[in-house]
Amino acid sequence: MAKRATFKVAKQSAKGTAATTGFHCGLYTTTGLGENWELVPDTDEHGCTTASTVFRDLSAPTRTFYTVEGNAEGFLYPNVIGAMILGLGFADSVSGTTAKTHVMTAATATTDPWLTILHDGNADVGSTLERRAKDCRTTKLKIDADNNGVKWSADVAGLSLDTALGTETSTTEPTTRMLRSLGTFALTFDPAGTPVVISSNSSNAPRGLSLTIDNPTSKDDYPLWSAALGDLPRDSGIRIEGEFSGIPVQYSVYKQLMWGGASGTAPSATWKDCSADIKFTTAEEITTGIPYSLQFTLPRIRAWLDPDNYKRTGANDGRWTIKWQMYVGTATPVTATLINSVATY
Repeated sequence: MAKRATFKVAKQSAKGTAATTGFHCGLYTTTGLGENWELVPDTDEHGCTTASTVFRDLSAPTRTFYTVEGNAEGFLYPNVIGAMILGLGFADSVSGTTAKTHVMTAATATTDPWLTILHDGNADVGSTLERRAKDCRTTKLKIDADNNGVKWSADVAGLSLDTALGTETSTTEPTTRMLRSLGTFALTFDPAGTPVVISSNSSNAPRGLSLTIDNPTSKDDYPLWSAALGDLPRDSGIRIEGEFSGIPVQYSVYKQLMWGGASGTAPSATWKDCSADIKFTTAEEITTGIPYSLQFTLPRIRAWLDPDNYKRTGANDGRWTIKWQMYVGTATPVTATLINSVATY
């Protein structure tokens, strides 16, 4: 029976160099890490045996190469999430004294950060096996918020797995949870023209939201004389999408999103830009007036009403789900701003 588990994350100085310091040990609801072998299927073979058998004579499947795969999920706290965002291929610009502001934007492919992950399942009472995954990337990061709180989940992939040194140093995640009730939100129609706020934290706020950042990697770089992959290049571009659910939408908003503008008279194939700004904060403050927080700024998204998720109850309550996708319409398509007390990742 497992007694406890730890999942620690640190940014490496370079590919191939496992981190030994700067790990952040988070708070999670679930974690996992392990190797996934690619197998050459068993095949029928015959040889020099003279014994007759009614069974198929099969060779054992061959393990050819493996990838490290892992996942973590939990409520949103302010430290580990920063490393996970960097693992997507973001660069970090830090400012501040006690309260540190991390402005994270997508980096060039040649400078994508690599992560080291330590995982200890402690499945046997009295013994531990802390494994080390080196040269890892975050392949998916998702933020979900609803009446149960703000949660995040991440998938990771890595190049190699071995035993941790046991001397790595880490800091514990502060127990300052970001709350669904604190922060700001704005979904704005036509931000470059005549901006109209469709939904905000103070007016027509959504009842739930999700934000997903996909960062798919290619897992076909397997050199000979090695069981590990050689690299994890990005398979295609970073994709960001999500939805805002339970928004009380008026027909003027319906026309803006679906008919090309408030004066539209029929469905339009022409997209009108929107922008989104999502921020969650903690009740606790790092210094006076500055709480821990995570903010995503998306200057250009394409948004539409989901016809399968229109719900009307009672006499007057009508709610839509707005789905959206980010597109590259500005020099900086997405910015993640994290405020915590971490000096550097």
